[in-house]
Amino acid sequence: MAGAGYTAAVPARPPKSATQPKQVLRLTLDVAATPERVGQVAALFHDTLSQIEPDLREGDVTMVVGNHVASAELRGWQGGGERAVRLAADLVDNATDAVQKDERLAAAARTLARHADVLTPYHAKFWRGDKELRAIDDVFVRTMRAAGQSTVPSSSGNLSGETVTYSPILRVGRISEGGRVQARICLEGRPLEVDIVPNLVEHIWDAAKTGDVVPLRVRGEWIEGKTGELRLDKAEIIGVDTTFDPWSGRELLDDVKQHAALFAAEDFDRMLSDLHPGAED
Repeated sequence: MAGAGYTAAVPARPPKSATQPKQVLRLTLDVAATPERVGQVAALFHDTLSQIEPDLREGDVTMVVGNHVASAELRGWQGGGERAVRLAADLVDNATDAVQKDERLAAAARTLARHADVLTPYHAKFWRGDKELRAIDDVFVRTMRAAGQSTVPSSSGNLSGETVTYSPILRVGRISEGGRVQARICLEGRPLEVDIVPNLVEHIWDAAKTGDVVPLRVRGEWIEGKTGELRLDKAEIIGVDTTFDPWSGRELLDDVKQHAALFAAEDFDRMLSDLHPGAED
């Protein structure tokens, strides 16, 4: 199988009886294909699939790598491979919903966030067949991280609670005259109108003006749908951190180095030298 740094966990040949893969997930980067980029994409797919379906058999999944523009396509042919590629695409499309349906996908979301973080400069996009699912940007990475840290207990009824999501404020206003002020945010993988508690309206307005991604504390009810999935209902923003400023692991170590006397300077130099692309968080 083509792809630097990729191992036999994703087999090289599809089953002889198959003519078309049953599930397809593609990742494209707006850069030329190099061994480094191909290796990064291959590692993302390999590690994510390993979390979803650790016991893939020979022929369950294949991967096709682009030779000019950096890209790779996962093809699920049968059995565990079909399921693994389908769940990976579901996770990319709506991470919160996918993890609520199957909490085991939380580990895959954390893995996906770790690999996707280094691909944000390359205008990478996920596709399900010919349908574009998601672009890999800061919001995508934060969404995966949040999904990887969240669990929602299963319940036959409604479940009230809170969750934290990272989102820009897309708009603020009232849908109807005299109604509550609402904000449009990215929640559960899609734009959603949510109420704002009155004392936060001004802060949400300020966050909307900047367009920055901010941590939002959201309260609501998880309601069981017709097929057993849980969806958030009656949501309202009850907390916002407008001072949020993301740091990489390298920036954190640099700052600690300037202010801490618990370690020798060479200790920080060693830790900084150990960091490599993809491991700075």
